[in-house]
Amino acid sequence: MEIKTDGIVLNNYIIKDNDNITVLFTEKIGKIYVISRSTKKITSKLKPTLELFSLNHYYLTRKDEKTKYFRLTQAMQICAYETIRTSLDKIYLAYLIVELLNKFLPEESQSDELFELSKYIMGKINIKNNINIDMLESFFKLKLLKLTGFNMVDNLSFLAQSKISKNIKDYVEYVTHDLNKIDEISVMESTVSEANTIVDSYIMYIVDDYIKSKKLYKGHI
Repeated sequence: MEIKTDGIVLNNYIIKDNDNITVLFTEKIGKIYVISRSTKKITSKLKPTLELFSLNHYYLTRKDEKTKYFRLTQAMQICAYETIRTSLDKIYLAYLIVELLNKFLPEESQSDELFELSKYIMGKINIKNNINIDMLESFFKLKLLKLTGFNMVDNLSFLAQSKISKNIKDYVEYVTHDLNKIDEISVMESTVSEANTIVDSYIMYIVDDYIKSKKLYKGHI
């Protein structure tokens, strides 16, 4: 059976010489693993549709439901997000997004809200003018946590342990409960920066792991 779905590339692995295993966050299936043949060759027409954090339309098949791997038969690029690659700050945020999606998404668990959020944030990062990295980062992380069942304001133990100030708690509640668009935020930069630090601690508390993209980014600034 063939499945047609849009998807965002979260990761890519080379197998053998020219074949790929690609991790996709798809609109219809959620996070999946896709095998593609000879797609590392320069002449492959599918190569651009496997680039990290690009958005594409995929045609997939899976003969045996017992295997987690889908086969890529055809693909068309929707958006390469080329502007992201012009700025270290933008590259960092895009890498952070795909890393966190990889960490939090269960396999084959579809989520319209999270897919739309991911497309929305990637589109914001891709605009040509300067962006507020801290604001976009905090917005995405807080929404991701809520949509995956780890809403920070619901974890009373962590809130008490972290001794979060009222203005930070108010900001977190505002983003997670009332806010749909980043343009609606009006808050001091210091509040957003502090919120990001606390949310990072919460994420590491949940996944019991470092945020690798953040460590790499700090090593270059």
